[in-house]
Amino acid sequence: MARYVVLDWDYQQLRVLSATVKHGQVRVHKAVSWNESQTPNPAEAEALGRLLRLRLREAGIAPAPVLACVGRDRVIVKEVRYPPVAANEEPAVVRFQVIKELTDQPDEVVIDYTPVSEPGASGERRALALILRRELLAAYQALCRAAGLKLQSLTPRAFGTQACLRHALPRSTVPAVVGAASSAVAVLTVGKPWAEFCVVHGDKLVFTRSLATGPALVGEVRRNLVVYNGQTGRHHVAAVFVAGGEADNTLEQLRALMGVPVQALDPFTGLPPGSTVQQVPAEDRGGYTAALGLLDVLAERRPLPINFAKPKEPRPVRDPRQRRLMLAGAAAAALLVGVVGFCYAQLAARDRQLDDLFVEKTALDQQLSRAEEDDRRLHAVDDWEAKDVVWLDEFYDLTERLPDINSIRLLEIVGQPLDVNSKDKHVARLALKGMTTYDSRPVDQFLAGLNQDAHYRLGPYSPGRNTGPDWLRFRQQFNTRVDIEKVSPDRFTRRLPDAPAEERQEAPDGGMMDMGLGGFGGGAP
Repeated sequence: MARYVVLDWDYQQLRVLSATVKHGQVRVHKAVSWNESQTPNPAEAEALGRLLRLRLREAGIAPAPVLACVGRDRVIVKEVRYPPVAANEEPAVVRFQVIKELTDQPDEVVIDYTPVSEPGASGERRALALILRRELLAAYQALCRAAGLKLQSLTPRAFGTQACLRHALPRSTVPAVVGAASSAVAVLTVGKPWAEFCVVHGDKLVFTRSLATGPALVGEVRRNLVVYNGQTGRHHVAAVFVAGGEADNTLEQLRALMGVPVQALDPFTGLPPGSTVQQVPAEDRGGYTAALGLLDVLAERRPLPINFAKPKEPRPVRDPRQRRLMLAGAAAAALLVGVVGFCYAQLAARDRQLDDLFVEKTALDQQLSRAEEDDRRLHAVDDWEAKDVVWLDEFYDLTERLPDINSIRLLEIVGQPLDVNSKDKHVARLALKGMTTYDSRPVDQFLAGLNQDAHYRLGPYSPGRNTGPDWLRFRQQFNTRVDIEKVSPDRFTRRLPDAPAEERQEAPDGGMMDMGLGGFGGGAP
């Protein structure tokens, strides 16, 4: 038993059939439809796939392979003639005949075909070729992926309609057509808001058109019927079957206008017991005609006439000597197996020895890897320790070196480590930004003190105009840097002077009076 989901999504109308095929019979479990704001297209394929997954979950339809229908207005139909060729070469010949008349690039379209007649006296053959834009096929594939489904086939709706009619006649759901062997029948499928008209002769689709629904539909059917009957060499239409159209009396209007019998076609009539179709309104049943027809084809275990998901491709030619070649290859393979077995027996001992050596080598490699990892960690610790400058001591000494803070102040101090190399012992850098009055002597005194210290390396001095705080008092600004060599803690011997006695007087509440430091230095501003 095989289960399928049949998808017919066109003109913002989504129809879904859930059915199983078993023992040549189709059993429909659910038939549901929704009005949507979009139709499958490349730009919104993934979003529409997520919407389809939500709709199927709401309807209680489990995932299954997808048979999708595509409308007549989405495909190009061409009748091609081609000379008699081998069956394996026929797809390539038909494709060549089609491409000659196409305006699109060959890699932008998907081409499939089905024969429409037996070869004539001269051997010439005719086929109905159908062309679909590749981007639309990609859109359906992306849509199914996003919905968690697999696209098994993408078939024009007319071929499903043809198959549904072929199965409806034996079920006695429609009257037999007088002279059917020499006549054709037409089928009008009305699935609001679209309609399609096709002509079938025997089990071949020979004519198909997409029609607009509405008051002009009946006139369009009559006009297309006249066009078909007027074509030379065609079998005249002996009857017209209408699937759907009950809501606007399309069937009665055609009976009054057409010159051939017009009969209703209900695709759901004659289904085996267990099929659930009561929930489908009568006026909406015509829209499921093609979907049921595709299931009927699978029930017969026949390939779909057109499948854009798996179009007909040239097949490689079978060599008549292939069997002998296969037997010779099998004998050679057996001989090769014997030789390989003998060689394996001779080399087995060496292989075991190599395996033991490999295990030993692997253990040694692991030991070496652990040793290298420990060495890297030790080097990392050494590098970190080499740059471990005692910043608090450096900042303390820097503060002590400043002369009177009424004439010079530091605004910004940035300390950072430097990359250490074997030739340079300076491992860190202080970037200093300060301000001073017009008197540059305090700055010179400060820089000279830094320059005299052996573990400092003074960088360039860059003066400029002060645009920062207290610019009325401190008119100049300066920038410089100092590279620092790491020294032992006992090298830091500087000490800030004690605050004057009056600043250390006890406040009325028992605490110390505010010292009022305005910057780095040893005294009050």
